[in-house]
Amino acid sequence: MIYLNNAATSYPKPPGVLAAVGGALSAPPPGPFRSNAPGEDLLTALRKALGALFHIADWERIFFAASATDALNRVLAGIDVSSVQAGPENHNSVLRPLLNGVLRVDPAGPGPALHIVNHCSNVTGAVLDLETLRPSLQPGTLLMVDAAQSAGCLPLDVDGWGIDILVFTGHKGLLGPTGTGGYYVRRGIPLRPAQFGGTGRDSRVIKYAEGEWEYEVGTPDTVGLAGLRAGVEYVLEQGVDAICARESALTEALVAGLRDIPRVRLYLPEDGPQGPVVSFNIEGLLPSDVGYILQNSHGITVRTGLHCAPLAHRLLGTDPHGTVRASLGAFNTAADVEALVGAVREIAAGL
Repeated sequence: MIYLNNAATSYPKPPGVLAAVGGALSAPPPGPFRSNAPGEDLLTALRKALGALFHIADWERIFFAASATDALNRVLAGIDVSSVQAGPENHNSVLRPLLNGVLRVDPAGPGPALHIVNHCSNVTGAVLDLETLRPSLQPGTLLMVDAAQSAGCLPLDVDGWGIDILVFTGHKGLLGPTGTGGYYVRRGIPLRPAQFGGTGRDSRVIKYAEGEWEYEVGTPDTVGLAGLRAGVEYVLEQGVDAICARESALTEALVAGLRDIPRVRLYLPEDGPQGPVVSFNIEGLLPSDVGYILQNSHGITVRTGLHCAPLAHRLLGTDPHGTVRASLGAFNTAADVEALVGAVREIAAGL
């Protein structure tokens, strides 16, 4: 099988991730605060590793969640703002909470304005220039970045780029297991927890004083987070710049190969860089049909449809059927790209 659906979930995982998950299942639970088991504090080590990767000096402000979707809902449910701006390029994990009343917006309230952006589109691969975004915003505006598609495969400089809130998932570019993710919230931003419960810290506290919140409750998924730590360490060892360069080269080769095939239409960023995501259609065939043929006749796994980003497809004119999406990962090769281009050429030639 040739796997080109890394924008959904990366595959395969580094051997260290598999070993870490197995080791966590066979070892005593690591805590923190709930166990006297020996060894390094897993969650602290993972926060430090993510801080190094994302350039977050205040790594203690990184909190874990079950996914980027979970993290986005937690943040949006806990923050009060006077206005919000989120473009159509955003994923449904942003759009649905906004349109279904999760976020409290009070134009007359004291809350700040909130600007939500998607760092890398999961439809076209368009990469937003975050380095120049902060100066364009009104003073006092909070900048929230959905890095689900970019964390681990594109450089991120949270402190240097003035990002106030960053949301990430663990199972894509960070190469960890599903069920992992989290968020960073700059110190000083009022954020009410979306969940309350046991933390293992001070069980005498039942009602919190304003601002003395805790954001991680319940027993953490130490098995998944152990795998995520191994994935983040792999990314740090390889270097995110090196991973980005390899995936960019493969993306360019894929775009060049598909562009030369008659009846193939590409949906590319209008300008600027492109992440490791390429969407296309073959005239005369539904995307779902193309995906079926690729999977069952060529052993190539891609993603078809609207990719949980319907407004982006509406702008592209690909609604309601969407596109075929090929997304590259850390372990794809030039041979994988050549196989996809050859298969698409064969399918298009048969029309």
